[in-house]
Amino acid sequence: MAATYRVGIVGLGRVANTIQEEVLSYAGRMLLPYSHTHAYAAVPRTRVCAVADIDAQKTAAYVAQWQSEFGEIAAYASYDEMLQNEQLDIVSVCTHAPLHAPVTQAAAQAGVKAVFCEKAIATSLAEADAMIAACAAQNIKLVINHTRRWDPYYETALALLQEGRIGSVRTVSAHFAGELVHTGTHWLDAMLLFSQSSAAWVSGALAPGADVARDAGGSAQVGFHNGAVGFIDGQSGPQFEIDVLGTAGRLRLSNSDAEFFTFDIATRTMVKRPFPLVAYPRSGMQGAVAEIVHCIEEDRPSRSDGHAGRAALELALAVYASDASNGARIHLPLAERDRVVLSR
Repeated sequence: MAATYRVGIVGLGRVANTIQEEVLSYAGRMLLPYSHTHAYAAVPRTRVCAVADIDAQKTAAYVAQWQSEFGEIAAYASYDEMLQNEQLDIVSVCTHAPLHAPVTQAAAQAGVKAVFCEKAIATSLAEADAMIAACAAQNIKLVINHTRRWDPYYETALALLQEGRIGSVRTVSAHFAGELVHTGTHWLDAMLLFSQSSAAWVSGALAPGADVARDAGGSAQVGFHNGAVGFIDGQSGPQFEIDVLGTAGRLRLSNSDAEFFTFDIATRTMVKRPFPLVAYPRSGMQGAVAEIVHCIEEDRPSRSDGHAGRAALELALAVYASDASNGARIHLPLAERDRVVLSR
């Protein structure tokens, strides 16, 4: 019989559980399950056995809600106590970003098999490097929740790109409302994914009046090693979108739509094609949890491992570095590893 993996969750805020109810009222395409807990419930081989949160009311409410689904759930006020007392295979880190590094390192020391950490990976590159090193030393799979990596629409778009259906990538634009680190790393990660390259330089600025020590909006131009150019628009109001233009076509994905175009040489126009998604049997969150199980059993890294999480964070932090230099072009990798941007 296949093993069942024991899960512990640290931090019982929105993304751990209650965001599932919120997204039911959102406009656009929202695939369920959406929270960590609901995703574990949807993957039969994972079971939440323990939770930790400093708010006793949250842990009590969580246990009351989920014990019929998972059975006995141990509740703790301290993640250290949970890790000392429970034999866990997977730990979900659902705290705010400043706690991602210490919780991940503690989980690694406790000998878990995988850590599923919320984005952004950390608040500095030094923290991200420590997390990656701690997990690598114990062969622990570090997975960062850039959910679109497992979203069927993004998987389909990436396959179209890899098949050469839009030719070589020339530009990638990411549009989102919110902060560069907390919200933006989802879209910066998608930008890196669809560029099919790594970032070489960044030139940008924070939103007017931004506190340079805290997460803020901003905009920037990005140069990739393969010659593609990116544009970060982190002040775009309600629109969340990634737009990829190639030499032979275009892909555009938003919260409400997915579009695929090819270039017609005869008319010199972009022609809209059917987006070839037949079905979507699972959400990105469910795909993430299912992949974590495969990564453990096949001893391989996740498609959204610690290095991917670090790359998205580095792109956001490069905008801060450029802003501090009056928009100067900042070449990557960033030499400054200790800059801390406080994020949710």
